[in-house]
Amino acid sequence: MFNKGESGYMAIPSEASHNNWRSGLYVKASGVEFKMIPVAGLESGFFLMAETETTEALYKSVNGTSSTSQLPIIDYFSSYASFIEKLNNETKLNFSLPTSSQWLYAAKGGNKSQNYTYSGSNTPGDVAWYAANCSQKQKVKTKAPNELGIYDMSGNVAELVVDRNLSGYNYSYFGGSWADKTTNITRASYGGTYDNFVSAVGFRLILTCK
Repeated sequence: MFNKGESGYMAIPSEASHNNWRSGLYVKASGVEFKMIPVAGLESGFFLMAETETTEALYKSVNGTSSTSQLPIIDYFSSYASFIEKLNNETKLNFSLPTSSQWLYAAKGGNKSQNYTYSGSNTPGDVAWYAANCSQKQKVKTKAPNELGIYDMSGNVAELVVDRNLSGYNYSYFGGSWADKTTNITRASYGGTYDNFVSAVGFRLILTCK
């Protein structure tokens, strides 16, 4: 496991061997460090989810353009897929998009859930950037986190998820964005099918444990 400030290659070992990574897993890619949060208790298995939405700094740096911006990235889905492939090649890890069940479980606080209406609070302004308090996307991690220590799962940018079915892969998005009212930023808000580019949809990374 990487500790804060370390970088290099690693393989994801078993959940038990690292005691659920209670302090989180720090990863550095192209000079940008980010944190993965452990999410335990879902029937389909243990996984780690990014503490924040994917930032412009991480996205652009991995793609070869230096950036320090902490705004969440918005781009075409095909470009997201290319980024994840580059990130995996650099880190030797297996990052992916979350499934809808993984995203929803983490958004409600996982096994630490307090059953809040929004991800981390019953008061939307405490945890979310949305239509009542901003007019564009905001820097990540500037509102309070949810019970797991994950930020911005309500509002800021909606987040892409992927599920596999008999016809292939189905992409949709959850959580609402800066442009939405409170009814669309609950921890279970569903935004519809993703059609390659939506102006307020970003994404968040996960790692699935062995």
